[in-house]
Amino acid sequence: MALLVPWPLKLVVDNVLQAQPLPDALGDVFGWLAGNRSSLLVVAVAGGALVTFVHNALGVAEKYVNTTLEQRAVLDLRSDLFQHAQGLSLTFHDRRSTGDFMSRIHDQAVAVGKIPLTVPRLAKSVLTLLGMFWVAFRIDAELALLSLTVVPLLYYTTTRYTRSIKPRVHAVKEMEGQSLSMVQESLSMLRVILAFGREEYEHG
Repeated sequence: MALLVPWPLKLVVDNVLQAQPLPDALGDVFGWLAGNRSSLLVVAVAGGALVTFVHNALGVAEKYVNTTLEQRAVLDLRSDLFQHAQGLSLTFHDRRSTGDFMSRIHDQAVAVGKIPLTVPRLAKSVLTLLGMFWVAFRIDAELALLSLTVVPLLYYTTTRYTRSIKPRVHAVKEMEGQSLSMVQESLSMLRVILAFGREEYEHG
């Protein structure tokens, strides 16, 4: 649907303003508008509005379905992780902090829940790129092939950024787990902390 969005504008620019003949695919359908630029302009504007409306409506429906599936998957996964954590041995719990468990159950469940939704989005993006390249190739083959020269540069920059950011992400997750552990321990002993006036010490 995204590939159809620019076509009404193309009709206005090429076939209405510059009075070029309609493409063969559109000429079979709108051949009766040949030479009547006013009617063609009305059809192009109406078609553009319809395509935009359908495109946005499908986008809203897609987001609603994806959000519903994602939230259900995340809630189910959190429940399963919590149940699994309760079945682990005390020795394993001694080696892991409470904050680390909380971080994994809360945050990583969200990341894992997005995986099934990433495949359709990736397929959609790939198909859209292939369609855009096919349209560009039909218009100007040399320019379309020239546009592919940036692909190696994009791949290199993306790969390098991913490799450099991955250790930092792990470090941030470790710090989040440690901070959650301190918060959990402080809240579990809140009455003792307040009784001895140790709020500033615990905060520091």
